[in-house]
Parts: sequence; C-alpha cells; structure tokens
Amino acid sequence: MVPRHPLLTYLPLAGAIPFVCGAVLALTGYEQLPPPFPVGLSIVAIVAFYALAILSFMAGVHWGQYISNAHASTAILITSNVVTVIGWLGLIVLSPANFLMMAGALFVALLTVDWQLTQSAAISPTYFRIRIIVTAIVAACLLIVAIS
Repeated sequence: MVPRHPLLTYLPLAGAIPFVCGAVLALTGYEQLPPPFPVGLSIVAIVAFYALAILSFMAGVHWGQYISNAHASTAILITSNVVTVIGWLGLIVLSPANFLMMAGALFVALLTVDWQLTQSAAISPTYFRIRIIVTAIVAACLLIVAIS
C-alpha cells in the first residue's frame, strides 16, 4: 500500500503543470516558446518530449509495483514495458500532434493499471483519485496542444 503523504497529492498535480502551460501557450497562438526562451523547438514537440518522459516515469512506477509486490500480476510488468516501447516508437514514427493523441490514450491505459492496483490494495484509493484528476488534465491538455 502506498503510504499517505501530502506529496502524493502535490507531485502528480505539479507534474501536470507543463502540460497545462503547453495547452495555454497553444491556445494563445504560440507555436514556440516566447522570449526569453531559446527559439527552435515547437510547443508541440516540447510537450511531446515531456509526455514521453512522464509516460516512461509512470510505467516505471508500475515496474516498481511489480517488483515490490509479491502478488502483483505479471500483466503489470508487461504493460509497463509495452507502454514505454510504444511511446518511444510513437515519438519516432508519428507526427508530434499524432503522438500527443496516442500519448493521451497511453496515459489512460496506465490509469487502468492503477485501477487494478487499487483493486488489489497495492495503491490507495486516495492516490487513485489523484491519478484520475491528473490523467484527465493531462489528456485534455494533450488534445488541446495536438489540435491547436
């Protein structure tokens, strides 16, 4: 069971801030970061790179759940690897906008793994509720950036 700690609420919400910033910039018409940031990468590419980093991190959390829980399903281990590989391949083969839409679906897939972990009492219902909120925010932001 994940211990209760305020950081379990604040860190996932803080992790969504770059997605929100990307969506706000995209909605306000920015294609690249405004000055004083260096010019070069588009907002879509920046959000795509961050999405891949967070997808990999979340998949790593599931890997850790498998390692630390003797009763964890092998499906969690497999899913964590498949999501990471699909994410990396998607970033390489898809356009950044299409990758963002795929990444949204992968975040939802990871949320379903968290639901299974909640059902087996490996993670707390409180943490799962935060994951639902953060996944909704992230998926909405990814869609906004992808279609802007």
